[in-house]
Amino acid sequence: MNIALPRTETVTSDYDQKSSSLRLVLMGDITSTSTIALHRDVFAILNHEQAKSLQIVKVEVDIKSANMVDSLGLNLIIAILKWAKQREAGLSITVSKLGVYSVMLAVGLDRQAEVIHVARADTHAS
Repeated sequence: MNIALPRTETVTSDYDQKSSSLRLVLMGDITSTSTIALHRDVFAILNHEQAKSLQIVKVEVDIKSANMVDSLGLNLIIAILKWAKQREAGLSITVSKLGVYSVMLAVGLDRQAEVIHVARADTHAS
């Protein structure tokens, strides 16, 4: 059984009781032009009363729709990582663009979280 958390303007989320996983799907690029709204929406979900009461073993961040992640976007992902670590939860980040995957590796996020690169059938060149 899944528990639906609030849907926001830029982020969808759900909680899977069976795996104790909180999934966040961030829509679009994670850059200076979108990070303020993404940060607001991500933390509205993470700090929601229902989310606070959940047993969370893993936070899954899906950024497959992102073509770009800049330094402010990385700061947002690091803030999510810190939130997960405070809850003693693991973090996975799923990306579809090779460039985004390369950025995650270049800054060492793969040493703190599971970074997964998947090909999307509806994307063109990475």
